[in-house]
Amino acid sequence: MISILAIGLLSTVRAQSPNDVIPSFNEFNAQIFRPTIDGQATLWTDDAQRAQNGAFSGRFLLSYANDPFVYVSDDYGQYDLLSDVLQANLLGGLSLGFLRVGADIPIYLFSSGEAVNSGTGLGDIALDTKANLVQQGSSPLGFALGLRFTAPTAMVDAPLGMNNGLGWEVQAIVDRRIGHLLMAANLGTRGLPQSDMADITWDDQLFYRIGGGYSLSDSAGLSADLAGLFNYSTPISDPAHPLEALLGGWVFVADSLALRGGVGTGLTRGVGAPAMRAVLALSYSPGQAQEEPELQVVAEATQPETAEPVQVAQAEEPSQAETTEPVQVAQAETPEPVQEEPDQAEAVEQAPVEPTPEPTAVAATVLADSDGDGIPNQDDSCVDEPEDKDDYHDSDGCPDPSYLADIRIIAPDGSVIPGVETTLEGEGVVLHKGASFQVELHPGTYSIKAVAEGFQPVTSSFKMPAEPTATESVVLNLEPVATLANLTLSVKDEKGRPLSGTWSIDRSRSLRFEDGSSESSLTPGKHDILVSAPGYGSVARQVDLSAGESKGISVVLEQARVEVASASLDILEPIYFDTGRASIKGKSYALLNEIAATLRSHPEIKRIAVQGHTDSKGSFRSNMRLSERRAQAVKRYLVRKGVDADRLLAVGYGEARPLDTANTREAWARNRRVEFKILERAAD
Repeated sequence: MISILAIGLLSTVRAQSPNDVIPSFNEFNAQIFRPTIDGQATLWTDDAQRAQNGAFSGRFLLSYANDPFVYVSDDYGQYDLLSDVLQANLLGGLSLGFLRVGADIPIYLFSSGEAVNSGTGLGDIALDTKANLVQQGSSPLGFALGLRFTAPTAMVDAPLGMNNGLGWEVQAIVDRRIGHLLMAANLGTRGLPQSDMADITWDDQLFYRIGGGYSLSDSAGLSADLAGLFNYSTPISDPAHPLEALLGGWVFVADSLALRGGVGTGLTRGVGAPAMRAVLALSYSPGQAQEEPELQVVAEATQPETAEPVQVAQAEEPSQAETTEPVQVAQAETPEPVQEEPDQAEAVEQAPVEPTPEPTAVAATVLADSDGDGIPNQDDSCVDEPEDKDDYHDSDGCPDPSYLADIRIIAPDGSVIPGVETTLEGEGVVLHKGASFQVELHPGTYSIKAVAEGFQPVTSSFKMPAEPTATESVVLNLEPVATLANLTLSVKDEKGRPLSGTWSIDRSRSLRFEDGSSESSLTPGKHDILVSAPGYGSVARQVDLSAGESKGISVVLEQARVEVASASLDILEPIYFDTGRASIKGKSYALLNEIAATLRSHPEIKRIAVQGHTDSKGSFRSNMRLSERRAQAVKRYLVRKGVDADRLLAVGYGEARPLDTANTREAWARNRRVEFKILERAAD
């Protein structure tokens, strides 16, 4: 069964209601299957094949997924948040030279599950573009780039859309055809609106697909797809890494009209990987553009079956006015001369040799190479000009242009800095130079790094245009190493009494302050300061310093409302929310700021659970949902105040864990709370 990883880090962290796994179901799309618009041999993986210019391709696809989104709880068992999805996709594409533009319109015909209120409607419409940059034949591999935009158009009240923003993806596509086999691979990144779900954050992703198709005949074949993704926020989390395999095939029922289908299953417990998936599609594709190789026909000779020797008469030149009778000698087609003494002529009979047989023409093919640069005309973009073989675009068959670049490394006053070490890289070039030089460069992008004593190192890049109108000037400014600044700290309590404690700088450097004062030398720029004293709440400040500046800051610490215990973070007053909602009231901001500062000053607390609880008024399901959202709201606030999100786990228990079981206002008030339970500490 494909399901989300059960939350069971410690016995204090239980499961939440299925309807509270995510803040809002219609902001989360658990359908990760995205069919290819014009793939020739696969159902999921895109290939780099190019259709005829102006050709239209289209598909009508039906797919069914069973249990693509299941939640397992230690306390409440298994919930099928999304148990069945029947979906139709209308896909179309138009080829415009090397570019294919297309669209994908998903329609959910039926969906069911615990998280579904309305299971029929339009999904998120996508616009899809593919640029076929390299066709196999001119290169060992075909290569294309894909760009896709997804609009939040979903009309279903189910985890099948992302109504909180636009989505996008960029992918690289490569393919290779070997005989009857076409293989393809996709690798890309996808941008999604963020949605928090249990112990993971579902947002931007790295996705990959590998597929292939084998033609059994001109009209039928088999296919296989493997697709998965990693969520950047939680890359090693099982729920954030769905992986699915899909096996299928196709058969042409008419010219350019094919029936395609397949079945598959999830290979991990990731979100969107179902227990079973079935796909059936009717596709129209006019075929791919073909390039015929340029051929040259030459003749070869073959040996005849038999060749009899032929006797031929040959006369010798007379010597000293004497004549000789001609004698018969055996002669090949081109006889070797017979050496004679000048005063003697005699007949020499040579052994018979086989004559050259009559040639018979047999056709053979070789690739033409007009300019002799070793690149056949069919792959040569400049058939009359040889390639210059300089490790720059040596496979296109054309001599490569280069232009003069003038590079200078200067100080802020415009003077050239002595002793600069400059490294220039890009387009097959790696150079190590000084502060000022000129160099011939091919068009393209180059990176440049400059290092000099007394200056801050700088790395930058520049683009050499294809046809510059003049010498390209590249100027890089180095800033001197900044002079240090001085910061003085003054710390008192609410009654003006000086305190002793610690203050940290940028979460790394920790200093003591005694009798309410301390000072330190810092580099210019912005610094995060965190001030703490025993029995008092921590205070965070940010200070911006200039080179050579002396600045003082005063901090007033209040009596602590947050105490660090062995298994929990105890707060001495409640966190207040708007009635029936997850929005935090402003009067609790100071307390939350102190909680954030406390967590930042205690890095040994590696992981903590933010637990939401409600009273028993209202339904059990609605209370579970409210407590989850309130815990998520507290987590988001703490993250904004500098607490690492990986340290926080938001979980809601609703009315399941009351402190007081009485049915009174006082009991309800005690039960409405947010608690902080320590899950993991660093080893002593």
